[in-house]
Amino acid sequence: MRLHRFFLNTLVGSDHFLVSDVGLLHQWRNVFRFKEGAEVIVFDGSGFEYVCAFLSLGKEEARLSVVEKREPNFLPKR
Repeated sequence: MRLHRFFLNTLVGSDHFLVSDVGLLHQWRNVFRFKEGAEVIVFDGSGFEYVCAFLSLGKEEARLSVVEKREPNFLPKR
């Protein structure tokens, strides 16, 4: 299964974190229809990407748990 990748404006600082970006929450809930337990890849500009699972996903915030921290495995096109 393909995991979708999303950019976060805030740094992922711990094993559990909250996302309150209304546009991103709308996309996750209403476009992709993610549910609790679904996994996504997020990156925050720190040079790492994080495989995360949804612990909760509401209209005002989502709580995610970091499953894996890794370096991106792709090279930019030239």
